[in-house]
Amino acid sequence: MRQFNQYKLYDALGNLVIPSKKAGFCLIDIEQVLPNTGPSKFTSCARDQVMSISPSWADLYNASLPYQYLLIDGVPNGDYTVLATTNTGQVIPENTFDDNTIYQGLHIQGDNEPTLLPNPPIHADLTTTTVFFNDVPEDKTAVRPIEFKIRSCGPVSFSIVSAGSGAGLPTRLRTAASTPSVVKLA
Repeated sequence: MRQFNQYKLYDALGNLVIPSKKAGFCLIDIEQVLPNTGPSKFTSCARDQVMSISPSWADLYNASLPYQYLLIDGVPNGDYTVLATTNTGQVIPENTFDDNTIYQGLHIQGDNEPTLLPNPPIHADLTTTTVFFNDVPEDKTAVRPIEFKIRSCGPVSFSIVSAGSGAGLPTRLRTAASTPSVVKLA
């Protein structure tokens, strides 16, 4: 099964640095995920056996299996995000493909083992260069849209931490990784 698993490394700006893919060779029920599930149905990797994963079961890939890595030789020092996606070609039917990707922030420094980051890197650009409030009467409140371009492999939340009153005063934006799966403006 070509392109069954896919690994990608992104830099802090959201650029793809290293693409990779891994062919699948065996799918079987190894670990029961939910306690009150049916028995394991797929238990053999023999050529003459049907392979798959039963509902509420998982197939585990441990680090000792071949090709469970992403070659990072020559990658510059810095913060990165690695994404791992399974069933990338969607050849195995599933109820949903939405939960097939996981991500992890990494810090790469020289020849050292990469260290895990608590959150993936975030890159945010304010794409709205100017917001005008010239036509608002003195005693009225007005709302104007602003637009951001976000590059992150994880959820991001925003909050305005200071807003100027008057021309030329800066507005700062704080970004942080968050557990919600939606972008919030506050």
